[in-house]
Amino acid sequence: NGYDLAHDFIVDEIMDEKFEPEEDTVNVIPYGNAASVDEKECVRLLTMLGLKVQTPLSVPYTTINKVKEARRAKANTMMCMTFGWNFARAMNRKFGTVMVPESHPLSIYYTNKWLRSVAATFGRDKQAEELVSNELRAIEGDLKELKKGA
Repeated sequence: NGYDLAHDFIVDEIMDEKFEPEEDTVNVIPYGNAASVDEKECVRLLTMLGLKVQTPLSVPYTTINKVKEARRAKANTMMCMTFGWNFARAMNRKFGTVMVPESHPLSIYYTNKWLRSVAATFGRDKQAEELVSNELRAIEGDLKELKKGA
């Protein structure tokens, strides 16, 4: 389909092979026209893991230079398994960029699963457990209030 063709073209013709992957760098591949609030939250959490996050990669929110430099990432994490998967698969095929198996965190359970998956890719399992604990502690009161109303 059109997305697949566009992703292949971007990877094969625009991304610059001269850039070497950086050990602590990850791309966040958003969906279509990007939900910027979700993307910002993903960036916040990944930065707290000590990662350098390259974003955005979606049109119209990116620049040609950011797309060219996307090759710097050791791994890609996707916010959408359709849009992001095709893009990440094309980068994996051409550059060997790691594809983080979990995608867009949509709940506490899946956010924890996603964070642990990204962390494992970068050998930051301990940092992920600490981050998950801190984040859960930070929302503990809000969760109690929500559960009362349920």
